[in-house]
Amino acid sequence: LVVRFIEYMPFGGNQWNFNRFISYHEMLDIVQSKYGKLMKLQDSPNDTTKAYRIPNYTGKIGFITSMSEHFCASCSRLRITADGCLKVCLHGNAEISLRDAIRNGATDKELDDLINAAVKRKKKHHAERNAHDKWFLRSFNNNKRLYQILKNKIICNKEKYHLQCRNQHGTYNSISKLNNKISSLDKAYFHCFASDNNNLKNLTHVNDAGKINMVNVGSKKNTVRIAEAMATVQLNKEIMEKIQLNMLQKGDVLAVSKIAGIMAAKNTFHLIPLCHNVVLENIEINHELDPVKWRITFFSKIQCCNKTGVEMEALTAVTIASLTLYDMCKSISKEIVITDIRLIRKTGGKSDFFQ
Repeated sequence: LVVRFIEYMPFGGNQWNFNRFISYHEMLDIVQSKYGKLMKLQDSPNDTTKAYRIPNYTGKIGFITSMSEHFCASCSRLRITADGCLKVCLHGNAEISLRDAIRNGATDKELDDLINAAVKRKKKHHAERNAHDKWFLRSFNNNKRLYQILKNKIICNKEKYHLQCRNQHGTYNSISKLNNKISSLDKAYFHCFASDNNNLKNLTHVNDAGKINMVNVGSKKNTVRIAEAMATVQLNKEIMEKIQLNMLQKGDVLAVSKIAGIMAAKNTFHLIPLCHNVVLENIEINHELDPVKWRITFFSKIQCCNKTGVEMEALTAVTIASLTLYDMCKSISKEIVITDIRLIRKTGGKSDFFQ
């Protein structure tokens, strides 16, 4: 019999609050206080547990240190969820839908490439750390002295860092360019993420306190901005044939879906809370039928001359077009799948994007 103790599930679900779980060392102390010193066993290279045995007992005890210590580097496990998603790591929500890929007719080679790419994106530890330690995760104590300590500036490996700290309530606080040494702190943990300040990417819709924040674009210049997006709707043979012959009971599904996409683009700022109200100069909604794989792909192209981009308008347009198609076809089948909603091109502003 092997009894395994895990510090916390789902991983990260407690916002990495060390006050909300019993750590591996605490559990070890509790067991040893009753049964005496445990015997450490040799772990195999790919074990995610730290194995022990109570002397004179035949069973084993394992500890999964999901919160307090790294174990990911030795993990060789891949998991398939009940809804057909591949999960290479239990830390975070990242998943790859193998179900959608198979339904879309992916070959064995394409599936192999998909799985291979997912595995290669797996992090070695809970937080990624590069060769120069410019990105690390460390637990700090939460007390009134924290800001005074950090504001004195910190030097790590003789490098200057930009720090962003999250306390146990999930609130983020930014402290920039710190460079004196930190003294020891009391318990009640902070997580401080440090990186080279030049490479730091902030969430523009979140302020320093972790609250929502609409971006102020008042100082930007008007430029021509174009965004293109796509979305795919996976149908079945019967629905595809009825669409091609325009025999659906509700009418011309493609025409209605395109009109819905145009209306959605115009009303994006009503649907997405922090979107700006942008005057759109042109909206194009097109579609592509694949009668062999029974799917329809919607494409949007949105243009404006403004201070902010129209990526959300493009994405909203293809999403609502797809949902409209679903609504008009759902009486035939409820197994319609909307997938692969993504931005494929963006120009204008400070950066361009192509996919």
